Amino acid sequence: MPNNQCIVYCWRYENQSYCKIGKSSLEIFLHSRLKDAERVNILDIEILGVCRCANEQESDKLEKHLLNDQFDRVRPDRNELVHFNGKVKDWLRHDSVENNWTIDKLKKLPNPHAPKNNERETNRYHENERKKNLKIRALNIYKRELPKQGHLWATIEMTTDLLNHGAEDSFVKECLDELIKNPDSTDNI
Repeated sequence: MPNNQCIVYCWRYENQSYCKIGKSSLEIFLHSRLKDAERVNILDIEILGVCRCANEQESDKLEKHLLNDQFDRVRPDRNELVHFNGKVKDWLRHDSVENNWTIDKLKKLPNPHAPKNNERETNRYHENERKKNLKIRALNIYKRELPKQGHLWATIEMTTDLLNHGAEDSFVKECLDELIKNPDSTDNI
């Protein structure tokens, strides 16, 4: 497929429930659109399909038809995003260049941001696990101290322990708010 080939493309961030429909030339799609999208999100991009068009007018017409008539937009103010549902999957199965060498080639393109994205995702996962474990620990302390010393002392003990384990003030407040909103949450621990 030549670099100046007009296309309508469909991609999404990995495992998202929506996808992006757009028009471009193959070269701009490869060297600009995808690279820009990779920079703004930590998720990798899945290229779902590419449809060849004879010229710019045809790609413009096809893109407008897909967005306005055939697919379900996610939000009216984000015209290019549509729900990744059966309508899109049917179009990809029947009308895009799926399984064409171009799609395989596009999928094999390295994402220069992937290592950084993977590292950020790993760090985010570990931080979420740490917070979950701290919250369980804090609620266990509260539950242990409540019958002995009462609510105020149990809250102080819980807060002190969270701070001693490096919890930020906002996280401590989140735990206290959760305890106030749902004091029965300690029953499940």
